[in-house]
Amino acid sequence: MTTLIIAAHGSRHDTSVNDHVRNLARSLRNSGRFDDVVATFHQGEPSFDEVLGQVSSTGVIVVPLMTSDGYYSDVVLPRELRRHPRFATLDVHITTPIGTHPMILDMVADRVAMLANGHLLPLAETVIGVVGHGTTRHEQSRRSTEELGRKIERLGIAAKTFTAFLDEEPSVQSLRARTGNRHLIVIPFLISDGYHVRHDIPERLGFSGAAAKPSSVDGAQVPIERGGRWTIVDRPVGTDRRIGDVVMALATETVSCRMPQHTVAVGSA
Repeated sequence: MTTLIIAAHGSRHDTSVNDHVRNLARSLRNSGRFDDVVATFHQGEPSFDEVLGQVSSTGVIVVPLMTSDGYYSDVVLPRELRRHPRFATLDVHITTPIGTHPMILDMVADRVAMLANGHLLPLAETVIGVVGHGTTRHEQSRRSTEELGRKIERLGIAAKTFTAFLDEEPSVQSLRARTGNRHLIVIPFLISDGYHVRHDIPERLGFSGAAAKPSSVDGAQVPIERGGRWTIVDRPVGTDRRIGDVVMALATETVSCRMPQHTVAVGSA
């Protein structure tokens, strides 16, 4: 018997963030491919150190609903899971975070094409800005954002691809100068449609008070024009309808003993 646990950072201030993760868990539970599917949060209930108390199976697959191999996936999540008294009695495996899966690149490429076509932006005159969170607490936190940016750049689907971060350099603010006189499509490489996406990123780009308005192109914010140049802030990658497929791919690979190369097996620790 195997339980799938979806582990997210979550929020204690924005209930919609955690509701999004719980809805994802509910939809995957209905697929019947695991005995149970449970959501857990660093900020929310059940917490990482409590969730194993809700598990009835002996096998546990934990998929971090996070973008990078960083502080929360590599340090906080394993540490908190080990705090539970049942940890030593269960076979627990943590997969790589969803943001490191190859399917993410296809999802982003599809979004860029949809947004450019929907708003009549010539891709030869458009720059992509991939925005990650970043943190100085873990040197690997920025790696998946930078790698995604390099992969998009190699695809050649736009004039240029830049990466930027909320908590590290280069900053989100720097995207305006780096874009020049070209259009900008911002891809938030984040999990939830919370404060960072609805307010923080647009305001750092200089569009104070203009955020949080969805457009007709599948959830992206209303494009903002300045000096003949358009800026579009897309919905976060983690809200793509195919994220459930990424979670299931990581989980089923682990169950079938074909673990991803960087999977962290913590059951024997």
